[in-house]
Amino acid sequence: MKEIVELNQLLLDHAKDCLPEDGLMLNRHGGDEDLDKIPTDLRKEIDLLREQLNRIMPDDFSYFVSLGNGEALFSVQYENGPTTMYSPAQHWEPAQSLFPQLEAFDWDGLRGECVSQSEAFDHIAEIAKELPVMIPSTKRLQKDFRDEVKAYIKEKRDEPDAHVLIFDGEALFDCDFESAEQFQDQLRDIMPHMVHVVAVVANGKPIPAEKIDAMKKTALLTLEDMPISHAKASGKFTFIMSQMAAQAEEE
Repeated sequence: MKEIVELNQLLLDHAKDCLPEDGLMLNRHGGDEDLDKIPTDLRKEIDLLREQLNRIMPDDFSYFVSLGNGEALFSVQYENGPTTMYSPAQHWEPAQSLFPQLEAFDWDGLRGECVSQSEAFDHIAEIAKELPVMIPSTKRLQKDFRDEVKAYIKEKRDEPDAHVLIFDGEALFDCDFESAEQFQDQLRDIMPHMVHVVAVVANGKPIPAEKIDAMKKTALLTLEDMPISHAKASGKFTFIMSQMAAQAEEE
């Protein structure tokens, strides 16, 4: 992993102004479009790293490398078909070379785990097609958290931008956005985390619950080509997993 750590530091030291806002995000077949502004010597280092990764790793595996945005990240990914990507938790020794760690990797074991997991996701996606959306209405959420919502609206009354109160199943927390439009654009990325938007205050004014529900509906429509993300965002994933767990206990 030390090669990636060292390359990340070189980029931060010598090419920080040339990097995209979120850093470089590379995989086996993508990310080249972000390399145009990188100095030639550093781009050669990046190309060499990718060549070595492509040579060591089996052809049916890809990888994710994040550089130039704080801590360097690396993970192995397996694609089972055109729509299913699996990347289990992995640990790499940061002070040691990554390549011997990859050469000793249990590729067959990971492949089997990935195929099994992705097939389970395919099964969940099929079940989810037959189920209705299962997220609570914003009006119901606001009723459940009546006092918290009232206090939140009062707190944000004189603040600019957009502020969102979210429930993660255990606690409420606050997220800030530049505008209600930015919040709506990012809602499709927020909802698959299986959290619930309880209230939105934009430029000091609460957005009506019905309008928030309409935003959620629009976000769900944009996720229809991503079945697992859609299942998570719509509440179906949690329901299916609970049913499968109950069935497993009975068996």
